[in-house]
Amino acid sequence: MNFDLSQGLRAVSMQITEGCRQIYSCLDYRAARGELRDYITREFLRRYVPEIYGIERGYIITSEGHSSYEQDIIVYDKTKTPLLFQHGNSQVLPVEGVHITTGVQATLTFEDLERSIADIEKIKKLKKSAYLKPPTPVYRIREFSELKDYFNVVSYVLVYDTPHTLKELTEKLMELNQRLGISPKHQIDSIFVLKKGVIFNYREVELGGKMQFMVLEDTHRAYVDTEDALQLFYLSIMSRLGRVWMHGIDLREYIKVQLEPRVLKYLEKNAERTLGGTPGKAD
Repeated sequence: MNFDLSQGLRAVSMQITEGCRQIYSCLDYRAARGELRDYITREFLRRYVPEIYGIERGYIITSEGHSSYEQDIIVYDKTKTPLLFQHGNSQVLPVEGVHITTGVQATLTFEDLERSIADIEKIKKLKKSAYLKPPTPVYRIREFSELKDYFNVVSYVLVYDTPHTLKELTEKLMELNQRLGISPKHQIDSIFVLKKGVIFNYREVELGGKMQFMVLEDTHRAYVDTEDALQLFYLSIMSRLGRVWMHGIDLREYIKVQLEPRVLKYLEKNAERTLGGTPGKAD
């Protein structure tokens, strides 16, 4: 039996898109956003993304105490990333374990776009530093001419519809990034509009070749009208997850911000508990 993967994914994406249409048509903006987020997460991503990756709603923090705004969808490595805190349906996750974030919206106006730009800039400025570094570099990553031990977070926006054309939305995205002084490495990577198409990136040498869903220093903005926006959203996630890896997270870096000053103060008051000798050897 022959199986056409593209046709299979298209059938699934059409089913999910129809579910989104029903949600959008019968709920107001705020309620529709929440329902769309939960529906796409529950019915699509958790079914088709490998189980080694967690998919949650919540906040991203650094070991220095900096935090993102609440994110609709966070894709992270479930095998190496601890949940730092949970409150209701929201999780708090260390930035070192996060690979992808996605803001889900019922519609996208120019005002919504400006808020999304600021939100994603804040995410991408979160510093990954609390990881267990190997004694010698085994493999390093170069993104934006920087050689690092980790991959940057990729951030998307997924919406059901927009009152603007994709051309207008693309031009506005570029204009806002320039006016607000957003560095390319802190920009929205791609925008997926279920009813219209995708705003993505391309390299001049790759016109007619592969789409780039991640902003890179030598890419340019482009858009395409397509009914396969949800399918391309899924492919962008799987392409990224197929490439990334991470070191283990050094949770001590998160704990010491709160715990270390208290421990040192305790030891100062209880000097008899500080013993000499060589660790690991009998004295």
